[in-house]
Amino acid sequence: MFLLALVVGWQWEAWRVPERVDAALAVLIAVSLVAAFTLQDVVRSTDVLPHAGMLVDKVTLGPVRLVVAFLVATTLYGCFVRVLRWTRRDVLRPLVSTGARSLDAYVIQAVCLLAVPAMVLPRPWSNGQAMCLAVVVFAVCWAWAEIRVRFGIDKLHRLPARAVAASARRFDRRERVS
Repeated sequence: MFLLALVVGWQWEAWRVPERVDAALAVLIAVSLVAAFTLQDVVRSTDVLPHAGMLVDKVTLGPVRLVVAFLVATTLYGCFVRVLRWTRRDVLRPLVSTGARSLDAYVIQAVCLLAVPAMVLPRPWSNGQAMCLAVVVFAVCWAWAEIRVRFGIDKLHRLPARAVAASARRFDRRERVS
């Protein structure tokens, strides 16, 4: 899945992915709905059940899980783009800014939801704890995205060089004053 997403990301503009998703959105929604209503019954049927692990397993990323994940992500992307056309951007600013920094949000979420709670909050979590954690993590992701916009941090690998250059400028100013 990651490799497929990487290839699509590289070819995003060349393959005109946004236009193609927009043009096929009705079909994507229909296929997603059909998959949602039938897949669970098919996988649980007595004929398929012995092979269900191979088809939908999380660890080995079975082919059914792979196809459904790609289908759902593509359909949600198309729906979200359509909704953004109909609404003002500031209404959905938290989603837009966090989505623009989706890799950052993924890393923050992984750290916040896997590493930190495992050490701080014993599992299983109650529904209230899970909801609070989800809201707090989303707030952290949104805050980080807004900080990057506010301070013009476009690429994180450039951040150390910017910090060194800024401290060098401060050091030069101090020497001139002395």
